[in-house]
Order: sequence, then structure tokens, then C-alpha cells
Amino acid sequence: MLTVTLIPESAAAEIFAVKCCGGALPDQNLEIQIENRGTASVAVVSRIVLESANATHTIEAVCPAGGRVLPPGAIASLYTALAPEVLARYRHIVLFDRQGQPYRFPIQSRL
Repeated sequence: MLTVTLIPESAAAEIFAVKCCGGALPDQNLEIQIENRGTASVAVVSRIVLESANATHTIEAVCPAGGRVLPPGAIASLYTALAPEVLARYRHIVLFDRQGQPYRFPIQSRL
């Protein structure tokens, strides 16, 4: 079972500036923290979909490219750029595993 916490306006840009060999990803302001509380590993791809009652918004520019593999008990993060006012329009975030299975979560931001 996966759980997701969204952290808008995270310090990801500053972290990337230090860890990415002098490079930077200055627009990465949304952290998508994923915890695997299940008993099997889950490979999450670098694509998310935001959903509301009337619209969807797909984001394929998610770092790290290729996604993350989360063994049982692991916590990992994906990062992307998204204005807070855009995030506020949506009610669910959907992650996908490598087989295309969706994992849908209500959006509950941690401020």
C-alpha cells in the first residue's frame, strides 16, 4: 500500500543546486513524498496526473527521470514544478507503476 504526501514550495531546488554537480533545477517546487507500507516493492514511473471533477492535468517532467523503486518500508520522493494555484484546482493525484497500474490519492498538502 502506498501513501503520498505533497509538499508544495519544498526546498528541492536548493537541494538539487548542491547535489547535482553544480547544475540546478530551480523550478522544482513540489515534492511528492511516497511511502510503501506494503509487503512488495513498487516501481513508480516519472509521470503524474492531477484530477478534478472536470479536468485532468498530466505532468511528465518529473525528477528523477525513470521513477523510483520503493521496497517495502521505503520512503522516496519525486519532484516537479507546479504553481500552488494550479495544484489547488485538483482533488486527486495519480501515480503509475511500470505496468501502468494507477494509484489514486486525495491531495492533502503538508504546509
